[in-house]
Amino acid sequence: MFQVNDIVVYGVFGICKICAVEKHRFSGESREYYVLRSVYDDKNTFYIPVQNEEVVKKLRRLCTKEEIDCVLSHINDERPAWIENESQRREAFHEIIRRGNKCEIIVLIRMLLQHRRKVVSAKKKPHSSDEDLLHTAEKMLYEEFAYVLGVKKEDVAAYIKKRIL
Repeated sequence: MFQVNDIVVYGVFGICKICAVEKHRFSGESREYYVLRSVYDDKNTFYIPVQNEEVVKKLRRLCTKEEIDCVLSHINDERPAWIENESQRREAFHEIIRRGNKCEIIVLIRMLLQHRRKVVSAKKKPHSSDEDLLHTAEKMLYEEFAYVLGVKKEDVAAYIKKRIL
């Protein structure tokens, strides 16, 4: 159970603060909801039914700096193969995003960046679906790392690079 003022990660929506637990009537049914506000975009407010396990399991606590450094120290061990079939690749990469595993997301970002370099060096344009996935993965990871490390989102890539090279 989460508490008011907890900072959480809400799936692909990013870092949120639980501002309240309130009763609301949506669709004719009165329930308790976590009221979440995005830390990086105060225009976004989310209402998460407290008793809906499927939705609540998309909430998770922030990682710690020690967890970030541990993840980064083991990241060079991962070298998955590129999936050539675009629809299979999109499906596999969406599953990685859905799971929200930081190790997998870092590997995904690295793989997409390496593929982008390869494609661009061949004077081609990367697939828009790969670029969209890269953007989503970077947003998810960089927001959480920036918040935990107390740095700007744009400084996270340098932090990661410094530790994995």
